[in-house]
Amino acid sequence: GLLAGCETIAKAVAHPEVGPFVEQYRDEVLEVAHLPASVEPGAFAAEALRRFANPSLGHACAKVAEDGSRKLPQRALPVLAARRRAGLPAGLGAVVVAAWIALAAGLVPGRSVVDPAADDLRRLAARGDLEALVATALGGPDHVEAVTPALHRILEDGATGFR
Repeated sequence: GLLAGCETIAKAVAHPEVGPFVEQYRDEVLEVAHLPASVEPGAFAAEALRRFANPSLGHACAKVAEDGSRKLPQRALPVLAARRRAGLPAGLGAVVVAAWIALAAGLVPGRSVVDPAADDLRRLAARGDLEALVATALGGPDHVEAVTPALHRILEDGATGFR
């Protein structure tokens, strides 16, 4: 959402390109999610998107992306790992992670996020070694081969057109 110029989650969900991206990413997550048997995945995901689309909540994209170095290992990286174990491509999860890296490393003029790792990531970004940047942001080599091309694409082509 931030890369597409959306300030709130509600605006991101309503955006003509970001909204469908979120829906496709949701579907990719549900392919590998382990939910309790009592939870119907489609209904669960639809309810989450309905809440996200509520403009009165005012969830700021920058606030959600804040401290991503602490959130990604709990939220996004397990999805990438589960997709790999299932023999599936990383998919849009790699783009989600790459977008956060681009923002945290200061690679997108006029856009950034607050993160305790930002200074280190910006130093690495200044050296131009995107693989080292990605490996550092991810805390190791896992998923570098999926996230680095997504980061290259964001930097070359912008944030849209990933569906």
